[in-house]
Amino acid sequence: MTLIQFINYLPVIYCFILIVRERSFIKRISNPDFFFLLVCTLISCVGNVWIISSRTIEEAYLSQRVSYIGNVFLMYFTFMLIAATCKIRLPLALRIVLGISSIFSICATLTIGRNGLFYKEASLVTENGYSHLVKVYGPLHHVYTAVVFFYMIGSLAVAIYSLLRPALISRARAFTFAMCETVCILIYLLERGFKTKVEILSFAFAIAVTIYGVSIKKMYLYDANRVANDYRESSKDYAVILFDEKKRYVGSNTAAVDMFPNIVNYYVEQYISDKYEEKTYFENILSNFDAYINNKETGEETLQSIFEKNGRIFSVFVRKLINETVKGDRGYIIEFIDDTRNQEYIRTINKMNLELEDAVEEAKAANSAKSQFLANMSHEIRTPINAVLGLNSIILRDTKEDSTREYAADVENSGKSLLALINDILDFSKIEAGRMDIVPVEYNLDALIIDCQNMMYGKVKDKGLEFALNCDETTPSVLLGDEVRIRQIIINLLTNAVKYTPAGKVTLSVSYKPYDNESVMITFSVSDTGMGISEDDQKHLFESFKRFDEKKNRNIEGTGLGLALVNQLTSLMEGEVSVSSVIGEGSTFSVSVPQKVVSDKPIGKVSFEYKKVTQIDTMEDMSDVTGKILVVDDVLVNLKVFTKLLSKTKLTIDTASSGAEAIKMSKDSKYDVIFLDHMMPEMDGIETFHIIKNDESNINIDTPVIMLTANAIEGIKEEYMNEGFDDYLSKPVGYQALRDVIRKFL
Repeated sequence: MTLIQFINYLPVIYCFILIVRERSFIKRISNPDFFFLLVCTLISCVGNVWIISSRTIEEAYLSQRVSYIGNVFLMYFTFMLIAATCKIRLPLALRIVLGISSIFSICATLTIGRNGLFYKEASLVTENGYSHLVKVYGPLHHVYTAVVFFYMIGSLAVAIYSLLRPALISRARAFTFAMCETVCILIYLLERGFKTKVEILSFAFAIAVTIYGVSIKKMYLYDANRVANDYRESSKDYAVILFDEKKRYVGSNTAAVDMFPNIVNYYVEQYISDKYEEKTYFENILSNFDAYINNKETGEETLQSIFEKNGRIFSVFVRKLINETVKGDRGYIIEFIDDTRNQEYIRTINKMNLELEDAVEEAKAANSAKSQFLANMSHEIRTPINAVLGLNSIILRDTKEDSTREYAADVENSGKSLLALINDILDFSKIEAGRMDIVPVEYNLDALIIDCQNMMYGKVKDKGLEFALNCDETTPSVLLGDEVRIRQIIINLLTNAVKYTPAGKVTLSVSYKPYDNESVMITFSVSDTGMGISEDDQKHLFESFKRFDEKKNRNIEGTGLGLALVNQLTSLMEGEVSVSSVIGEGSTFSVSVPQKVVSDKPIGKVSFEYKKVTQIDTMEDMSDVTGKILVVDDVLVNLKVFTKLLSKTKLTIDTASSGAEAIKMSKDSKYDVIFLDHMMPEMDGIETFHIIKNDESNINIDTPVIMLTANAIEGIKEEYMNEGFDDYLSKPVGYQALRDVIRKFL
């Protein structure tokens, strides 16, 4: 093989290797212009090899056409490749002209050997084992030469323009393109001027194509450039900035330049300098994106944030620029979309939500303050009630005069009514404060019903009403539930019915239906023949402190808490409340609550017998109990009540009116039980208790201490027991509770 043949075979082999053996290289470039450029270079080189191997003039003509067609497209795709890499968008008119001239050049090459337009004359000469055409160029060949030369000059001009405008492409790459095109032009002129026997332009372009590919491949930037060009066309309304995989600036569109004017001073492969005001922002957002991608649990590949500039609010989207044909990242795309209106709307909504949350917190605080006020008020009222009921009980116990006993009985009933009212207020405050607990116990349903009848019988009889009971005899007799709260619900419903029924009848009905395998739904209904309730008033029946038709019912006692308390207690037990009423005919209130069945034995017929309490319990059955007691309370009348209640026992009772006095007395005298009030000035009961118990020299360090208080909030007993108290008594103190505590410790 001669040197000429070897030189012509080299580019063919080289291009073939790039296409066949180095497919990954082509994929990583992932650009059709470069791929077609490589193919056209191969076609041109194959045509040249074919020429030197031709044996006939017709074969030489055919191979020459192949070489020229490859050259035309080679020049075209070289021009397109450099323009795209330099981020120069060619006008549509220029692209049409280039396409037409290329097609004309190809058509011109097809006339080779058929007329004198392309070659005026040509002959095949074989020397030293290879062939070449000796030809005289015609007018079409000059046109073809002009088109090829235009492409080379145009590519060189684009490269030089990019070299002078570093914002488009790095200087190193622009210089590489310019040098390659300069060499190709010189070789082309040399080939035309000296009329070489073999065409070496294809060989030169094979080398140039390799340099182009390596230059583009080196930083994997062509994809970024192509995407940037696409975004210039499709994203006129929002800014797009691209960075390579090393977070170096690649390019941006017009909207981005308007938003970040100084960015035009940077070019491809350059890091944003410290002088640039948005440098830190770009670095942070790209770093955050990397952290997000590395730690994300979802399939999201986009990170969104907010950016503000010049009074505008932008939604910022960051995502990776990925080559779909090969694994690996190419860089980053940052999109800035003007979202001012939506973001301001969102901020307005968020502000409204915050204001609403503040309003809710204020409402909760006000509600809590109200509940605390009710609790404090209840506590303060229970203290004097304790004295009233206690002293009145002593009168009932000691008096022998019937008239005095009758007056005392009226005081007893009024005091208990007042206490019931205070208990309702206290229970209501417990529920609103979230401190009301439902305590399930076993209870006999018939005993509960009879107890409620007894409690209401006096009020019903005083108004001249009839009291009826309708009870489903198949109802289970023993249930598990909060007996105290169920009794409270029934009493409130009965009290309400009696208050608003001037004449006629009040009926208590009890029924049930299966609820689940272990429970039944018990329904307590209270019907009356009262004035009835309008539909409008029924909407407000269960509101706190709400009474309907106040002007008409101004002489009827009540706070409006009864039904509200019924509703809330029923909800706590996961039950339901309903009401039906007809104006002038009466009303029916029904409460249904789920209760566990302990014994499914039917309740049978419930017989009612009114048991009037005619005598107050006494302490005379405690004649066998002896000991010494200390009672501490800052209210002197409470001390008087306590000592009078125990006056007919054999107990020795000392009193103290303050915590300091109690501490002194506990050091001087040994007691069997100490009753200690909680709310005292200067030193309260808890503080007094801890001082006594922590003083190892105090002779009463092991003496049982009972908390005596008007504080009856749910859970308060547990709090006192956790403090170390031995037991708890709630004011007003009843005979039975006091007797049980004394017998427990003496």
